[in-house]
Amino acid sequence: MEELRFIILEREREIDGERVTFTIPLTVSSTGRVWGYNTNTKEYHEFCTHHHANPRVVNRRPNATSRYMQVVFCRHYKGRVYYFFYAVHRLVAMAFPDICGVLEAGYDVDHINGICDDNRAVNLRCIPARENRHNAEREKKFRAAMEKHWSDPAYRRKISEARKKSWAARVKS
Repeated sequence: MEELRFIILEREREIDGERVTFTIPLTVSSTGRVWGYNTNTKEYHEFCTHHHANPRVVNRRPNATSRYMQVVFCRHYKGRVYYFFYAVHRLVAMAFPDICGVLEAGYDVDHINGICDDNRAVNLRCIPARENRHNAEREKKFRAAMEKHWSDPAYRRKISEARKKSWAARVKS
């Protein structure tokens, strides 16, 4: 069952010596979908997925280095455009603190199953940054070990096809 919650983000920027506050109203679902309010059409629209083959759609895209989905907001002020980037999993964690846990300073949002695109609220948890880095290191070591084994032709012949597929699915995520 998809649950929707309304949140308001406020970002401050210093522009020409003055502090300007930008307000971004959002609706976030428990399944990881995000809707923003379009002030021109006076309606909400869902942010769509960005594909590398179609770079014109820039409002929701995977980060090139971390593979996390991001939402990009633009606001106009005094003839200039300002862009704000938010990770979708952080927005879901902010909207659903009762499910994910409270996002405090020094805490990161972790995907429980390790899949970066799975931004459901039940798959997210707020954990200390130190523990999150430990999980990333463990996953990195696992991937390196699997790549080493796969590069050995003698070992590759011993692995059954079913195990190869299950390991490949884990390495790709």
